[in-house]
Formats: sequence, structure tokens, C-alpha cells
Amino acid sequence: NEGVNEGVKFLLAVIRKNPGKRSNELASLIGKSVQTVERYVKELKGAGDIEFRGAPKNGGYFAIDNEGR
Repeated sequence: NEGVNEGVKFLLAVIRKNPGKRSNELASLIGKSVQTVERYVKELKGAGDIEFRGAPKNGGYFAIDNEGR
């Protein structure tokens, strides 16, 4: 489970540096499968760290700034 946590944190950092990317683009950026990225994304969305913006065909993931909470 440690490895998954690190992967999720790494994905969040990648999304912060590359806002608006889709799952397949993120997968190639971090060198993981699309399924793995989607699992990480689900965890990050559940924690309120990222959100999907835009239309399903051309939107992407963005980090949510939780500093103000």
C-alpha cells in the first residue's frame, strides 16, 4: 500500500505541473497504465485534491488548492 500512496502523491504533483491533462496523457507522463492512473485519480477526487473540468471529450484534471480550507 505504501507504493500506491507514493504513486498517488506523485500523480498529484504531475497534475499540479501539467494542469488539464487527461488520464492517457498522465499515464504516459508517469509511466503507469491508464487503469492505474484512473485508480489514483479516483482516490485524489475522493480526497478533494483534484477535479475534472471541461467536456468529457476534451476536458482534463486540475489540482484543487486546499490551502484555504
